[in-house]
Amino acid sequence: MSWAERLATLAIWIAPPARREWAQAAHAELGDMPATRTLDFAVGGLFAAIGWRLGDPRTIALSARGLVVVGAGVWAVLLGRLALSLNADAPSFAIALTLLALGAASFSFLALRRGLGFIVICASLLTAPAAGYWLFAEQVWPSYRLLDFSRALSLEIAGLLLFAVLTAGVGLRVSRPKASPPS
Repeated sequence: MSWAERLATLAIWIAPPARREWAQAAHAELGDMPATRTLDFAVGGLFAAIGWRLGDPRTIALSARGLVVVGAGVWAVLLGRLALSLNADAPSFAIALTLLALGAASFSFLALRRGLGFIVICASLLTAPAAGYWLFAEQVWPSYRLLDFSRALSLEIAGLLLFAVLTAGVGLRVSRPKASPPS
């Protein structure tokens, strides 16, 4: 198998289902071309398939969901590590961070299972309380030694949730089929 045939086969595999027939036809054309042009033609077809895949609504929706899921999972791991390092100094705060890490991991799992609509609804509902927590914490525990840290953490949570809402919202908007104009 030549390099041109390998690239054309890869283009068939990468192309979204709506364009796969075109990629197969381009692969079949390789046999009718002069050998000096086949590699250029196959590279062009591969780049076209990659472009179609990147613009495919399903790919965009899966990428948006994956970005939120991976981000929430990584954040859960980082919170867990922070909780372990603070365990001796501030055990109650470490427990709160552990619960927050479990919540982030649960959100990651549910976002994976439920999809972009769940991310938009759930993260939207959680953004305001997360951002408002620093006001609440200052009123309840004004002398708490980790108050600045918990305020910064609440704003970080709000920012991450807002990022999740925006990412999922863009993914939903792009992945919905466009309505055709009435004839």
